[in-house]
Amino acid sequence: MKINITRIEVAILAIALIMLIALAVAPAWWGRTSGQEVRPTHAQNATNRTRNIGDGQTTTIQGIVIDRH
Repeated sequence: MKINITRIEVAILAIALIMLIALAVAPAWWGRTSGQEVRPTHAQNATNRTRNIGDGQTTTIQGIVIDRH
């Protein structure tokens, strides 16, 4: 039994495959998922500076500490 596939069917299958691949890799270009904000807020831009402080050293900071290693 020989299966004859027309050019239209081949074109439809090719387009469907391309769309499936595009939808599979699209989240890589969308950035963060789950509704998280991609752009930092103005307050984050103003205070987005980090500095390493060695053991035993003391310092004074202003703002909110979000992570301490």
